[in-house]
Amino acid sequence: MSLRLVSIDGALRKDADEQGKQVVRANRGQFLTWRNVSYLAIAFPLGLFYFVFLTTGFSLGLGLIITLVGIPLLVGMLAASHGLGELERLLTNQMLDTSVEHPERLSNTDGIWEKTKVLVVSSETWKRVLYLMLKLPFGTLSLVLLIITLSMFAQVAAPLVYQQDWYSETVVVWPVDALWKAFTIAIVGILVGIGLLHTTNGFARIWGVVANALLGPTPTTSDSPTLGRPDPRLDLDDR
Repeated sequence: MSLRLVSIDGALRKDADEQGKQVVRANRGQFLTWRNVSYLAIAFPLGLFYFVFLTTGFSLGLGLIITLVGIPLLVGMLAASHGLGELERLLTNQMLDTSVEHPERLSNTDGIWEKTKVLVVSSETWKRVLYLMLKLPFGTLSLVLLIITLSMFAQVAAPLVYQQDWYSETVVVWPVDALWKAFTIAIVGILVGIGLLHTTNGFARIWGVVANALLGPTPTTSDSPTLGRPDPRLDLDDR
């Protein structure tokens, strides 16, 4: 009898633990959703700033390259791009729950001349410039997606405002001239809005992959088991 009670108690504890884990996962998923939405909301102003800053700086540097000012200005723009890329890496890790690693190549270099040379020739620098330039089209798509999502959730107010002239002019697909139609619009808006929230999560995950590829360290040949290190099986064959 006691063994049976112990078995039942263990099963109940297991079910309680599993339910607790499900609640934690659900709450974490909701928290990540709103962090993703917040990240997408600030993507457009950041992307616009990056685009204006980079196009102005690089254009000015190229225009003055025949003088003594152009080359230092271009190097300074590369350094600024590297710094902005680092800020983006931290922001992405914090808000999108990613784990983009910090590239150590520049920080491990000593001397101003060596740092400048690594800054100019390193693929990590130019990948960060590319990332910053891609931020504007990404931010534009994010802004459009968020506006559509918000407009869908705004249909919850349809039963309250469907008799207003301005509302009937905005909904041209299906004339809303009855209360049941307004409730239908509200329900459809909520369902579509929830679906669009999942779309924003997927869009944010895709951008997280892009950030990992462009903001993280560039793999070297030494990281490859085929190119960087000799295959131990070859040594065995030679013996």
